[in-house]
Amino acid sequence: MSDFGTVLFKSGQSSEWLPNSSGLYPNRGMYFGDGLFETMVYDGQDIRFFEYHLERIREGCQVLGLDEGQLDPRQLQEVVIKRSKQTQKRIRWTVYRSGMGRYTPATDQLEQVLQIAPFVPAPQLKENAVFCSAVHLAYSSFSKLKTISALPYVLAGKEKLEQKADEIILCDSAGNIAEAGASNIFWITGKQVFTPALEAGGIAGVSRRLILEHLAKLGVNVQIGLFPKETLLQADQVFTSNVTGISMVKRLEDVEFDCERPDFLTNLL
Repeated sequence: MSDFGTVLFKSGQSSEWLPNSSGLYPNRGMYFGDGLFETMVYDGQDIRFFEYHLERIREGCQVLGLDEGQLDPRQLQEVVIKRSKQTQKRIRWTVYRSGMGRYTPATDQLEQVLQIAPFVPAPQLKENAVFCSAVHLAYSSFSKLKTISALPYVLAGKEKLEQKADEIILCDSAGNIAEAGASNIFWITGKQVFTPALEAGGIAGVSRRLILEHLAKLGVNVQIGLFPKETLLQADQVFTSNVTGISMVKRLEDVEFDCERPDFLTNLL
């Protein structure tokens, strides 16, 4: 097993997941970022919220013009269960276009890579966050998807390291809050919950969807819109979320927030 955990490869309409050494290099994922991925959590029995992940990757296949009929979700789940041996795992499912060519694709066939690695939960608290200055996100027909064209997040992560921060907040070109470096972002001011609209260029995270659905069931109104940085700096509480969990944010720039976890987040994710 490598540092990446167990890595399996499935080509086109093949019926088997094989060791990744059988994969084809180079490929369109490597050359053009022509693909998608989902990061999921296996809890020892099932892939959590798998239907939501499957729905998003199918939507992505439709946007990219990939043959979603080649996806076999039941087989993927069986492989994960067999390989994970009832222990928690972090699952990355990558789908990219087959063949090569130039920018213009020559096929709608796809290749798949499945990575099964140890699960590390999100930290309960992120001590220090900063705004990203190197990257601004932009809204598009695919910006809400998790594509493997992830250079903005790579550069944001680099800046986070340079700033010695625990989290970095990305904005769009107009200065509206979009998301965190690898998470969606929410904040509370008074009794009102806020989160950015996807039109700011952020990803439609599965955890974001779960939180919004959960709050709707509780009758909690969430303001979704385009909000400038100052709105976040005026918040009482800030938290980020992805499928590995929810983290409270203690400080953003020179502003400190209340870090006591809201009751509505108890046992969620």
